[in-house]
Amino acid sequence: MGNDPGMPGAIGGPCRDSYANPNAAARGVDVRPVAGNGFSLVEILVVVLILGILAAVVIPMFGGFSDETRAANLMANLQTIRRQMNLYRVQHNDQWPGQLGNADLFRDQMTLFSDADGNTAAARSADFPFGPYLSEIPANALSGDNAVSIVSVKHSFVPPMTDRGWWYNIGTGEFRAYLTNEHALPDGRLLNQL
Repeated sequence: MGNDPGMPGAIGGPCRDSYANPNAAARGVDVRPVAGNGFSLVEILVVVLILGILAAVVIPMFGGFSDETRAANLMANLQTIRRQMNLYRVQHNDQWPGQLGNADLFRDQMTLFSDADGNTAAARSADFPFGPYLSEIPANALSGDNAVSIVSVKHSFVPPMTDRGWWYNIGTGEFRAYLTNEHALPDGRLLNQL
């Protein structure tokens, strides 16, 4: 073996790889690519066609997961908001947040520090020892809206014509997703009735 010039890869021997030896072509060594090492156009098209069929079958199977995930997120947000509203009520002389019917006041009372009368401040102090109850009013996962529509005790829930954020009755403390009747859980319960 050693340094036999007739051996492939030996020093001074023939070399078929012009990348390994840039002077190979100049010495008359054949550097043409060997035929048959790649895929034909027909083979590539068949693979692309099969992948397209698989995607058409599989993607709709996962489409429902996003709806289920949004419904689960909506229910988790409702539970969190309601729990924090109840805590606010306990700490504020049995008053629900937003008692004046003002959505901005509701947001401030839930996201800022407050005193027992519901006055708010951006920083905690001895005068404002309560809260914040939420870092922000979360968006309704199905509508993407975080606006709160506040009604008085005289009003009962009526589904809107288009999906909105949240519906809140300041007299009863009832807090719901403000959605049309088009959204339901797999068991048939409407999401706006939870």
